[in-house]
Amino acid sequence: MPLLEWHDSLSVCIHNIDEQHHHLMKTINTLYDALYEDDSNTIICNTISKIQRSLTAHFHVEESLMEKYHYPEAPLHKSEHDAFTQKMNKLNINPEAYDTADPIDLINMFNHWLVNHMNVTDKSLGEHLVSCGAS
Repeated sequence: MPLLEWHDSLSVCIHNIDEQHHHLMKTINTLYDALYEDDSNTIICNTISKIQRSLTAHFHVEESLMEKYHYPEAPLHKSEHDAFTQKMNKLNINPEAYDTADPIDLINMFNHWLVNHMNVTDKSLGEHLVSCGAS
């Protein structure tokens, strides 16, 4: 059973953002499986790197939409992106040195971020974008 499952209630009503959220959830589920199936550090580190790359691209898309549609909460939203990016950058993703001693913290970090950010911050952005005619 996956850790995270997509439900329509998670939709922000912007197709591209919803697709990215869905993809991120699938990749976090892949990381969850890798950690608990005791996969190699290389697989775990590659999956973390994939999540980092996906989030960086996702943040860029959201921030571009915020600018294009003059989102009034853009500075706060972007500061959340920046803070999480800093947190991600502190992860040691070197397969030779990576320590999976506490995989629960890692999963909780991604899970908490994605679900809370989607349900609060991104929902607000989605409402603004829809009100401006974006889809």
